[in-house]
Amino acid sequence: MSLTLPDRESVRAEIERLGPPDAFSSLIAVCNAVSRGPVLDNGRELARARAFIYDELMAHWAEEQHRTSGYDRPFAVVALGGTGRLEMTPCSDTDYAFLFDDVVEGNQFLAELQRQCIHTSEFRFRCGFGGETLPFNLDDMPELEDKQLNSFADLRPVYDPGDLTPRFRERIRDTYDPFEHFLHVSEAWRHRWGELDSSPEQIRSFDIKNEGLRVFLAGIWSLAGREFLHSHDVYHTISDPRDLEAYGFLLRIRAFIHLRRGTTPRPSLTGNHPEDILDFDDFLSFGEMLGDDTPEQDRYAFANEVREKLLDARRRVDRFTWGVIGRELRNGRRIRPGSAIHFGVGGLRDAAFVNRETPRQRSRA
Repeated sequence: MSLTLPDRESVRAEIERLGPPDAFSSLIAVCNAVSRGPVLDNGRELARARAFIYDELMAHWAEEQHRTSGYDRPFAVVALGGTGRLEMTPCSDTDYAFLFDDVVEGNQFLAELQRQCIHTSEFRFRCGFGGETLPFNLDDMPELEDKQLNSFADLRPVYDPGDLTPRFRERIRDTYDPFEHFLHVSEAWRHRWGELDSSPEQIRSFDIKNEGLRVFLAGIWSLAGREFLHSHDVYHTISDPRDLEAYGFLLRIRAFIHLRRGTTPRPSLTGNHPEDILDFDDFLSFGEMLGDDTPEQDRYAFANEVREKLLDARRRVDRFTWGVIGRELRNGRRIRPGSAIHFGVGGLRDAAFVNRETPRQRSRA
């Protein structure tokens, strides 16, 4: 029997029919069953359906808290990072944040939200999942940098009756340094991924997040950082659909591997998950997607197909980001808006050099 992945409307209907915790269990079970199955081209759809479940339960809770508290200042709950991209797998972190157009120190409404989410199990008991949701106000936005900027680039409203989310994005856009952000992304990519030699061809060990998904995202963040765009806005500009399909396939395999590990996430202090590291046994396991009733020969052939697709997807996302960052460096990235000084393959260069008449003008530039 085929299973239908939940959309926002069906999630809301299940919350009304069963109540939040039972709806969570029921809907997640559907996503897990599809993740264990043999369909391979639904990675992004699977990740999006899972995110819908978390989003709607969070929005349902936030609306009730806002309404019953009497708090009359603008307030929002937003998704960040992978949650903000609607790209959740079974062991993904739940990346949500509270936004306030108000002080957060001594804020009694915030204190009550954090009591339920952090200091007690009340939120988990109510919604079926937990997470440490941090608060931010507009004054916090100029302090974002590096990894936090990547996370906030995918800022997406979940509950936002006062339209705070666009105001936060504009505040970040007005205060962040696009050049510094590009340096962070390109340096991290080069040192961690760009200098990999033959390791994409190996199947002894593969960190599907750090050596696959984040490789692709380094290219996306390089493009998004110019104007602080959401990753989805950049996805629409990708000329070869196979690049995004490869990324979706990595999400698909990540969901399957997470379920083999168990669905209790165990992130490290850096946000990495041991569940993301495929070992040799995982590469032999892909035939399990067909089920025990399938002949062993068919399962073996299917596993070979998945392994081939996985290696191809890893190569493709790597080539995608090589192309993006290589093109950015070849063309040169302005060090600030309106500046003629560009950072490129050979370092800094003056794009207006020929128009500067005196040595003093050239030196000043």
